[in-house]
Amino acid sequence: MALNIPLTCLGFDHDDVVVMVDSDMFLVRPFSIVDCLKGYDLVGVRQTREVADGVITYVAPGLIFMDMRTLPNKRMINFEAGWIKGASADVGGHMYYYLKNNPDMRLRLINPITMSTLPDNASELAVLGYDSNTIDLIFDARCFEYYLSGTFIHYYAGGSNWPGYTVEFLEKRNKHLFQFIDKQFSFYA
Repeated sequence: MALNIPLTCLGFDHDDVVVMVDSDMFLVRPFSIVDCLKGYDLVGVRQTREVADGVITYVAPGLIFMDMRTLPNKRMINFEAGWIKGASADVGGHMYYYLKNNPDMRLRLINPITMSTLPDNASELAVLGYDSNTIDLIFDARCFEYYLSGTFIHYYAGGSNWPGYTVEFLEKRNKHLFQFIDKQFSFYA
């Protein structure tokens, strides 16, 4: 419900792009939201849950771009969590209904690359558009999620530490991230 309040108070009536980004999501190289949204009303992270009759898809609000000028039925947007068709869905779960009720919306769903879905070789990542610093980070750290060909790195991806990361693991993560950000500033400066 907390994410619905700023949309109700400000977002729905805004006449341009509205962006929602997790507090631990880092932009790590030059990027144009306008270019990313070209031809789309909404660009966001795909989230799925298995249900009895298949799979439901919704938009997770960790990284989402919405063109409020063209978005259909925008006041139907609802980022609440809850039960959808018998499956527990986290924040953004009720976006399933928005997607279902707006099939003509121009939608681009991003599939993040996670620790468990990382390709095993650098050439696959290069073909996907990852820069050399990000490829090095991926193979050195193997502990982040990557969005839009490594343009965004989701650092924590576990809110209140529900995955139970150890202090040592988090310290290693911090070290890798800080070194990476320094390299990116030098590379893109």
